[in-house]
Amino acid sequence: MSLSQKRNNRRKCLWKSLYLNTVIDLSINDEKIIQVEGCCLSFGPIVVTLSLQGCSLVHLIGYTLSILKFYTHSAELSTHISHYWIVQNSNDIFLSNSKVYGYPGIRPEIILIIKGYLTYTYLGTTHKTNKSILASHINGNFLFDSSNLDQFIIIQFKPRSLSSLLPFTNFSSKQLMHNSLCTLEDVFGKDVEKLERDLKDISNEECVSILDSFLLKKLSKGYTGFIMEMMHDISYEESIQKLLSKTNYSISTLERHVKKETGMTPKAFLNLKKYKAAVEEIHNDDNYDWQHYVNKYNYTDQSHFIKTIKKYTGFTPTQLMRAPNLISFRPEYY
Repeated sequence: MSLSQKRNNRRKCLWKSLYLNTVIDLSINDEKIIQVEGCCLSFGPIVVTLSLQGCSLVHLIGYTLSILKFYTHSAELSTHISHYWIVQNSNDIFLSNSKVYGYPGIRPEIILIIKGYLTYTYLGTTHKTNKSILASHINGNFLFDSSNLDQFIIIQFKPRSLSSLLPFTNFSSKQLMHNSLCTLEDVFGKDVEKLERDLKDISNEECVSILDSFLLKKLSKGYTGFIMEMMHDISYEESIQKLLSKTNYSISTLERHVKKETGMTPKAFLNLKKYKAAVEEIHNDDNYDWQHYVNKYNYTDQSHFIKTIKKYTGFTPTQLMRAPNLISFRPEYY
C-alpha cells in the first residue's frame, strides 16, 4: 500500500458513520455525557461525532465536546440555507492540517471571520484578510489556511448555485459571477461589521439566533427561483430534455431563465453538479478505479473524466486524493 493510500485510509477511518434508530448514551469512563434518539453516529480513533436533528455533528476530541453544525430555526431561511458550520476553535477541527483545499461547486458560501485572520490562495494569488468573505461561485481551487484563524462560521447555501443567494441581495447573477469572490461588505454593506462583533464570545445557539435575524432582514420574500427548484431535482444522469418537457420552454428560453438565476447555462450547471458528486465520492470511498466514475457519471472515457476533474480542481484524480481538503473535515460539504 502506498503512503498516499495509507493517509487516505486514516482520513477515511476518521469519518465513518453508523445510522441508528435507537437511543444512544455517549459515556466517558462510565460517566454519561449525552443521550440522543434517532441519531447519526460518526466515530474514529481521534474524533467522536454525533448528529442531532436541530444541531448536528457533536464533535468530541479527547474530553472536548463542541457542536459544529446547526440548522436555521426559520422555515423561510431553510428554503435557501443548508446549515451554519460554527467553529469556536479551528485547532480542534483541523489539528495539524491547517491548509486545506476547497473546490468549485454549486453551493454559495459565506465565511464569517470572527477571531483572527484567514490566509487563502485563489487563482494564483495569496491574500490575508480579517474581512468576512462571500464565495458566490469560485472558478478554481481555493487554499484555505486557518493557521491564524481562531474562530469562524461558514454559512452554506442550498446546492442551487446563485439562485439560493439571490433572495438576499439586490445584485444580479451576472454581477455576482463577475465578482464571484469578494468581501461580504461589498454585498451586504456595513451591517457585516456589527454582525461580526455580535458573534464574538457567545454560545452556539446565540450565534444561530443572530445569524437567523441578520439573514431574515436581508431576505426578499417575493423572490422565486422556480427553474432552479426543478434543476435541483434533476440528477446528473438526466438530460436537459427533462427540463424542456417539464416547462414546455424552448431551449433558448430555458437557457435564458437558468442563466438569470445561476449565471450559467443548464449544461454548465449540470456538468458542475456531476463533477462535484464525483469529487465527493472520490474522497469518501478512496476508490482509484477511474472507470467506475466514468460509468457512474456518464463520462465519455477515463481521459474525459480526468480532464474534467483537473479543469475544475487543478488536480488529477490521483493528486486530488492526496491533497488535504475541506471535504474531509466537513461532512455533507457537497
